[in-house]
Amino acid sequence: MAYQLKKQYDLIVLKADLMPAMRSESNVRFTLQCKIKGELTDVRHWNANTRDMGFSQKFDNIQLPADLIADLNEWMHQKTAADRPLWVHLVKPYGELRFVPWERLLGRALGVPILMLPDFIFPRPRESTSAFEVALCASAPLGREDHWIREAIRVSAQSIVNATNRALRLHVFTDSELADTARKQLAPMNRPGAEIIVHTNGNADKYCAEDISSRLVDRLGVVRSPWLLWMREQLRNRSIDVMHFACHGYLSRDRGAMLFAQSPLIRTGSYLAGPVGYMEMQTFLTQVGAWSSVFTSVPDNNSEAGTRALADETAQSRPGPMLMHSLGADPSGNALTDGYRFLYGPSGIPAPRSDALFIYCQPYLSAAEVAAPPMSRPPAYGSDFARNVQQREFAASAQHASALDPWFGQQENVSPSVASTERFAEQVQLRYQQLARDGLLSHGLAEHRMNIAMDTISKLRSAVAADPSNAQAQLVPQGFITGDQT
Repeated sequence: MAYQLKKQYDLIVLKADLMPAMRSESNVRFTLQCKIKGELTDVRHWNANTRDMGFSQKFDNIQLPADLIADLNEWMHQKTAADRPLWVHLVKPYGELRFVPWERLLGRALGVPILMLPDFIFPRPRESTSAFEVALCASAPLGREDHWIREAIRVSAQSIVNATNRALRLHVFTDSELADTARKQLAPMNRPGAEIIVHTNGNADKYCAEDISSRLVDRLGVVRSPWLLWMREQLRNRSIDVMHFACHGYLSRDRGAMLFAQSPLIRTGSYLAGPVGYMEMQTFLTQVGAWSSVFTSVPDNNSEAGTRALADETAQSRPGPMLMHSLGADPSGNALTDGYRFLYGPSGIPAPRSDALFIYCQPYLSAAEVAAPPMSRPPAYGSDFARNVQQREFAASAQHASALDPWFGQQENVSPSVASTERFAEQVQLRYQQLARDGLLSHGLAEHRMNIAMDTISKLRSAVAADPSNAQAQLVPQGFITGDQT
């Protein structure tokens, strides 16, 4: 699908392919692509080996080839005004290339915005336009690791407040030992139109247990983390636009996850908190109605590679934009403010230049890349932008009107049942789009399943639109929208 985005928009792209090869051979191929006379063209290629790029078990010494950096720098300054974003397209399966700090290695050398290109096509997710609802979750897994988490709370909150030009409600969830400090730090940031709520930890006691597993058990996406259960309970009457995490990372082989304190009430000197991986995280994001996610990596992060792997997987699997922020590279939070303005502010804001921001987004967000007249939702994609008929139909299905559309325009905060239903519908549409993209369904089976899926989604949206409160009550016991089997 990234190929179709490159054809639709006028992008400058660095494509990276991970190829099977002997250890002594080049196994990474980089290709610079752009449009020349309206045609997508491969400008030049570079070959490299992951061994020579410094990959190791900890992924803490990765470098890009010097000739690649030098040639890109020369080309960007000779052929462009050196102000257009460079998009990075990782061709699936890209394995360990997900651990490359692209924004740091390319951003510092080239001085241009670095953006990641998702491998799917999707319009801007539906959201309430009158108010902006953000939840910030910050936790230190060990008792001695709270200094940078405290900083992350302060800097993140200030950046969010500074970036927002509409009504804002910021929910803060943190360790019980940090909550009072957070209230004192954040109280001065409250202003008319910007409300900050530090949630009370006492309500989390029913979700806390003494024997939480320290293993990453994430096969079915069941929400089991006391942190996620607590936040879901606290947000039961509100839907969230953006879920922002400031936590430590965890890496199990190539699977990324986040580490929390044992519970919102308890921190210990050992890792007793169960890591929260991709599947559990996605279930939670859908349940609270979040259409975008942000991850802040602190300077003493247990595993930045784990945070990056989780962020990358989230970005490639959910329709909305994803932002990963490095507090060590941006201690003032100015870059984070720019990132929030770019992703969540008015259209037409230039992409930020910062080696502290790892951003996945659709090209329609970048003012420099839009190839068609501005629209609230981009036009449906024609056959030139799809690998097969089914792919085109699933990409276009996301453009169709939803029975829930009026609810997103009527309320300051959309009902949780409405938001979670829409997130669920988006996930289904995106999943079938990806299956069609990869050719995993035959023509007849794809058409049959698409018709069933679209009919079910239409009925679900209509039922919730007719009576959101009643739909919520009926669906929760079944776990279909807000339960653990979403």
